[in-house]
Amino acid sequence: MASSSVLPHIPEANRVPFQLGTYVCVVEVTAYFYDWLWSISDECKIMSRAGLTLSVGVYLLSRISTAGQLLMIAVLLCKVLSLARAADDGSRVTRARGALGFLRGRYG
Repeated sequence: MASSSVLPHIPEANRVPFQLGTYVCVVEVTAYFYDWLWSISDECKIMSRAGLTLSVGVYLLSRISTAGQLLMIAVLLCKVLSLARAADDGSRVTRARGALGFLRGRYG
């Protein structure tokens, strides 16, 4: 019987922690960018008043690098899921071909 799970390539014991980790990743990215969108006007005011000092530059670098890190984690997580789904689809095709070959040999 075919698996009805959304994540058939992950063992049953690891599905819930994996899904929770995925949800946490989405919440982190969403909260980070939501916070940044709300505070970007204040950051622009500070930069226009003070100019690009060393402390402001380090602050912006930390914000950008954290955003990049969060996005890369999300992208890699999605890439792992898509590769695993592609592998699962490939194994389904192989099983279907085997079943068709068996039927053709038996009844053909």
